[in-house]
Amino acid sequence: MKPINLLLATLALLFQTSAFAKLNCAEQAKSFARMVSIEQFFRNNIDYSEINGKSTTNKFHDQSQLIDRINTSKLKEFVAQCGWPTKSLYGKVVVSDAWLLLQHSPDNAFQKSTLVLIENAFRLREVEPQHVAYLADRVASNEGQPQKYGTQLDMVTECEFKFKPWDSREKVEERRKALGWPTLDIYIQEVYKTFLPPSCKVGEVATELKK
Repeated sequence: MKPINLLLATLALLFQTSAFAKLNCAEQAKSFARMVSIEQFFRNNIDYSEINGKSTTNKFHDQSQLIDRINTSKLKEFVAQCGWPTKSLYGKVVVSDAWLLLQHSPDNAFQKSTLVLIENAFRLREVEPQHVAYLADRVASNEGQPQKYGTQLDMVTECEFKFKPWDSREKVEERRKALGWPTLDIYIQEVYKTFLPPSCKVGEVATELKK
């Protein structure tokens, strides 16, 4: 199936159910898995090094952005009606799916307002710590503020990533250690292995980390 036809099919799938207002919260939550499956399909077909250069990649990128906007609209409806999902009510899978949809949302204001709900849920052990950390960094970076966990990077060239600003590398390393996460050097190596095209050499990466 061609990408454009697949896009139309997925959009039809997203809208074939009744409006969220006619469903209960449990039914709404069940749709998150399907939403994630669709958005992941498009993301997995994007070669970020080819954006603005290869037509197929650009199509998948544009379609992925459209799906993100649709998912954000659906997630907003859910949060407005049901609040942020918790493990005790919906289970870990639903909570993780909702978080991934929020993490990929293009609506920065929605991410920021929902971060408060997730932080409150974390205090009650109803969400995972990484959900707070990744989203807090995303919100901070979007506002030009220093990140706290070193999760956000920019692709500055086809073969180079650079961490977005943080308050202090020492503090970031301490926070990551408290979560049981690998060091920044290990983390960025994994990013390179995952996202760099085959033409780039992973090897030793000059991260130019600053305290």
